[in-house]
Amino acid sequence: MQLPQKILVIRLSSIGDILLTTPVYRLIKKMSPKTELHVITKREFGELLAYSPHIDKLLLFNSREEKGELKKWKARIKAEKYDFIADLHNNFRSHVLTADYPPAKVRRLKKYKKERFILVHFGRNLYNILRSVAQRYIDVFHTWEMIDDGKGAEIFWPDNMVKKMDELFPELYNFTGIAPGAAFMTKTWPLERFAQLAENLYEHNKNPVVFFGGPEEAAVESFLKSELKIPYINLIGKLSLLESTYMISRASLLITNDSSPMHMAGAVQTPVIALMGSSVKELGFYPYRNRNKVLEVHGLSCRPCSHIGRHKCPKKHFDCMLQIEPDVVFEASLQLLEEIKNS
Repeated sequence: MQLPQKILVIRLSSIGDILLTTPVYRLIKKMSPKTELHVITKREFGELLAYSPHIDKLLLFNSREEKGELKKWKARIKAEKYDFIADLHNNFRSHVLTADYPPAKVRRLKKYKKERFILVHFGRNLYNILRSVAQRYIDVFHTWEMIDDGKGAEIFWPDNMVKKMDELFPELYNFTGIAPGAAFMTKTWPLERFAQLAENLYEHNKNPVVFFGGPEEAAVESFLKSELKIPYINLIGKLSLLESTYMISRASLLITNDSSPMHMAGAVQTPVIALMGSSVKELGFYPYRNRNKVLEVHGLSCRPCSHIGRHKCPKKHFDCMLQIEPDVVFEASLQLLEEIKNS
C-alpha cells in the first residue's frame, strides 16, 4: 500500500527519543521517495535532525515561549493539510497540535501504559516481547506494512562541522569514551566508580580516555581533577549535541548510563557498555542495533522503580547500581572489544 503523499511526524523531545525516530524517516523515503515528510521537534534538539536527507521540512517548536506557541503551531499544522500525522510523542502538547485533524488521519504511539504501570508498581512483566521504542515508532505505520530494515538509528553532520572537529582533535581516534551523567540519580553509576574504571582501562591499553556530557554536568570536572590519576580529556559541556555524536563516532567504545549518550552511540554504531540501574529493557530504551553489553543487577524486586528514573532511591540502598562493581564493567569492556576484534 502506498504511503500518504504528505506526512507530519511529531516527536518533541528528548535526545534519545528523537534519535530513535530516525529509522522511521529513512523507511518512509525508502518506501515512498516522493512522499513529502515534515517533522516537528523542540528547537533545542533540532540539530539532531537538521541534516537528515530524508526530512523535507524540519519544524522547530519553541517550548521556552510556550504561551501562544501551541495555538500558533496548531493553526500552522492545520494549514499544511497533511494526509497523515504520526504522533510519536502522544502527550498533551501533541494532542493539542493535532486537535483539528480527524482521528482517521492521526495515529499515535502506543505507550503500553498498563504494562508499564504493572511492571513498575507490582513487578509483574506483561510485555510479550522485548521491543525497542524505535520499533514501536515503526509500528505506528503498520497499515502500510513498514518493516524494520535492521540498520538502526542514524545521524548526519555538515561538512564544516566535521572539518572543525578534525582540526580541533586531529589525532583523537580509537579512544575509550565515558559518559558518567544521567538525568536522574537512580540511573547514575557513582562517579568514583567511573574514575576507577577509567584508570583500569587506561592502565590496560593506554588508550586515551575521553569524558562526555552536557553543560549541566560541569560539576563532574572538579571531581575528575581531584580523583583521576591518569591523563584524560574532558569534553563535558564543551561540545554541541551534534559535535558530541561525531566525537563519539570516533571512539572504540563508549561506557555510559542509560542516558542520551547511549543512544548517540547507537546512532553512530559505536560499541557501548550500558549500565542500567532503576530502568529495565522492557520499557523500550536500551542500545539499539549497535554492538553492546547491558550490565544490570537481576533479581532485585524493586527494579524498575520508575519508567523514567528517580532523584533518590526509594529503598535507600541503591543496590541496582551499587551491585555493579567496576571490575565487572572492566571485564565486560575488554570482552566486547575482543569480540569486535575477532568478528
